[in-house]
Amino acid sequence: SDSRWTMTYDEYHEEHGEPGGLTKAEADSEGRDITHRFGDRFRLERYAGTIGYQRDLDEATQVDVKLFGGHYRRYSKRQRSGGFGTNPTGTTNDIQEQDFYTLGFEPRIRHTYDAFGQSGHALTAGALVYLSSSPKEDQRGNTIYTDTGTLRNRNDREMQYLSLFAEQLFRFDRLSVTPGVRLEHIWQGINETVNADKHAAGTAFGDVEEFDFVPLFGIGAAYDATPTTTLYTNFSQSYRPKLFAQAVPTGTNQVVNNDLEEGKGWTFDVGARGHGDVFTWDASYFLLRFDDQIGTSGNTIENVGDALHQGLELSTEVDLLAAADRYAGIDGATRLGSLRPFFNLMLLDAKFVDGPQ
Repeated sequence: SDSRWTMTYDEYHEEHGEPGGLTKAEADSEGRDITHRFGDRFRLERYAGTIGYQRDLDEATQVDVKLFGGHYRRYSKRQRSGGFGTNPTGTTNDIQEQDFYTLGFEPRIRHTYDAFGQSGHALTAGALVYLSSSPKEDQRGNTIYTDTGTLRNRNDREMQYLSLFAEQLFRFDRLSVTPGVRLEHIWQGINETVNADKHAAGTAFGDVEEFDFVPLFGIGAAYDATPTTTLYTNFSQSYRPKLFAQAVPTGTNQVVNNDLEEGKGWTFDVGARGHGDVFTWDASYFLLRFDDQIGTSGNTIENVGDALHQGLELSTEVDLLAAADRYAGIDGATRLGSLRPFFNLMLLDAKFVDGPQ
């Protein structure tokens, strides 16, 4: 009665051709369901599982442990010739396969307690350990339809990740405040073992190892203005590490800036939400600042600029059967359940405000 085991398994397969290669004039005159990418295919496989264990140590303390992992395979083949609005003229294709083998472990503990004459305070702390091995291969096929070809590139990519986190929920009558912190540790390594273009040009293969430590802070607050309406606001920092392809590009002439920085940002939002038996709604304003975004300028991978995103979000949902029960005096919800049409809207204004791009 004081412990629970949870196990999940998820498997997903997808395969399809790829659209595109059209000019606007072509799409308007011939329809958007045509393609010039006759041999292009995309395949995806994902196998993932979790094992979770929860235990109530006492009435105020709960331990939650989760072990998860899986295999993700991404395969694509794309013709190498023909631009937008042109039929293929070449006879070869690019074939790419990426595999991701992952394993993660996340223990956490939550303790609730009474303080300041108020119950419901809660301290949550834990860690996340995540390991990933993801080899990547690029081949050159001798026709636009072939599934395999001559090996052109191979990268062995590894990542180890550790995050330590804690958050404290304070309750003061109708007001709750929750500060939190995450300490991010990321080790990444990529080793090129095959690169036909670099070999032909006499260029050294890439072999890079990096470590990043980033502390992230955030705070949220909510106020119950009425029994059915809550005002809320949040501020949090964010972080985007460099991708493998940005640390070691496969192109012969591509260059990575020596002073390449990871992306950093912060997010602020403020809003209100309400709920009832029939109607729920949520409206908010958000502001996102994203600094040192990584991109490509010509042949150079660099921090292309700082971006500012802001906008409004609105969501509503109505339970039609519950509304019919309330206003028409029928018993549809009890007999049939619920029928909930919903509407979501986002208005976004985003632009680069600083940097070379």
